This record gives sequence, structure tokens and C-alpha cells, in this order.
Amino acid sequence: MKNTILVIVGIIAVNSLFSQNADSANFYFQKAMEEKRASHLMVASKYFDNAIQFNPQMKEAYLQKGYT
Repeated sequence: MKNTILVIVGIIAVNSLFSQNADSANFYFQKAMEEKRASHLMVASKYFDNAIQFNPQMKEAYLQKGYT
């Protein structure tokens, strides 16, 4: 019983960590796209870096960073 509770708490903690990373990646990606549209390419590039750091599997962030 004690092990089951620990496993459940561990799963919840890991799940919340991954969802926060995805939210952060999306936030920085959206900020980067706004800066790119405003032709602030250096700022956009830094935001794309942040998005990639939070979610290394975000292919669109890599592509957009390449365009900037």
C-alpha cells in the first residue's frame, strides 16, 4: 500500500513537470513568432532557443529559428 501511494505521487509529479515544460515551450514559441512578425529577429531567435530548451522535440521551433 505504501509503495502504491509513492508510485502514484511520483507519476503525478512527473506528469506536472512535463506539462509545465510543454506550456513554457509553447509560450516562448508564441512570443518568438510575435517578435519575428515584428522583424525583431535577434529577440525572436532567443525566444526560439528557450522554446527548444523546454521541448527539444518541437520541430517547428527549430525550423522557425532557422528562418530567423
